[in-house]
Amino acid sequence: MPYMNGLNYGNCRYIARVSFLDWVFAGKPRSGYLHQVMCRTRAEFTLALRRCRAAEEQLRADARASQLANKQHPKAFWDGIRKLR
Repeated sequence: MPYMNGLNYGNCRYIARVSFLDWVFAGKPRSGYLHQVMCRTRAEFTLALRRCRAAEEQLRADARASQLANKQHPKAFWDGIRKLR
């Protein structure tokens, strides 16, 4: 299952994928129960993925902030910024 920073979004992806395939197998209805389930599970997966990416970016920002706050190795911050490019 896919993980991002220890956060599992694979279960949401699996459920969304199964719901999508059920929706396709039913002929891609534009309304009804299968359409609602497909839309809801896709939205839940998208939200979980967005939260994982935000958590990952927050961890990177925290690491950069701690490098900047480190007075013993002030060059470490700029070395890290240079690596981002």
